Amino acid sequence: MSAIPDPENPTAGSDYTPGGFKLTGKRVLFMMLAFVATFVTVDIYMFSVARSTFGGLVTQASFREGVKYDEQIAASRSQEERGWKVDAQVAPAEGGAAVMVRPVDRDGKPIVGLTGSATFSHPTDARHDVAVELTETSAGVYAGRGAPTPGAYTLILDLARNGERMFMSRNRINVGS
Repeated sequence: MSAIPDPENPTAGSDYTPGGFKLTGKRVLFMMLAFVATFVTVDIYMFSVARSTFGGLVTQASFREGVKYDEQIAASRSQEERGWKVDAQVAPAEGGAAVMVRPVDRDGKPIVGLTGSATFSHPTDARHDVAVELTETSAGVYAGRGAPTPGAYTLILDLARNGERMFMSRNRINVGS
């Protein structure tokens, strides 16, 4: 059963005590400023963390790369017509990894006189990419060493003759752990 309210004393029968927290304009202003300051502080912190951990874009000129799409298709068809087979091996080496590449033509003969590179392209952070120059160590065998950190990479092989790309491949690999 509820008590009948007394219009003369509205706090009768409650635990209200006069003189408690008083909400003033200054207190409301302080609470609003504290609220905004908290958000600004968190935003600045999150921005600085995001900026320090961002590895960069894959390409700086995405439009120009997109325009080259037809050229890349033509180069891919030309590579397919050559019929080259390229055997690439990545092995642990002192301080990193050794890359050995053996390209052969469609008749199985080693291909000599190429310049090449291998890039360990990190899937999420371009700062961890490692480029390796491949040099011809014997007839049709190209090798180089790099020091990628252990983990998953895309191995990008580029072989060229007289400045023209003759072969390019991308393969997912894992480097030591």
